Amino acid sequence: MNRKYKFHPGEYELGENEKFYSDMEARGWRLVKRGRYLSRFAPVEPSAARYRIEVYPFSGGNKCG
Repeated sequence: MNRKYKFHPGEYELGENEKFYSDMEARGWRLVKRGRYLSRFAPVEPSAARYRIEVYPFSGGNKCG
């Protein structure tokens, strides 16, 4: 299987991440998985997909203080 790995912009740079993933899709690489530092892409036909990121509040059990 043909794959590509790339470092993505920082976690809190939402606009830059959206543009990065949209640009990769336009070049023919679709996001498959986002890890802590790397994003994995699979080859597809180039398209004008628009990626959007939504932020949800953390509701985990690890409370500070």
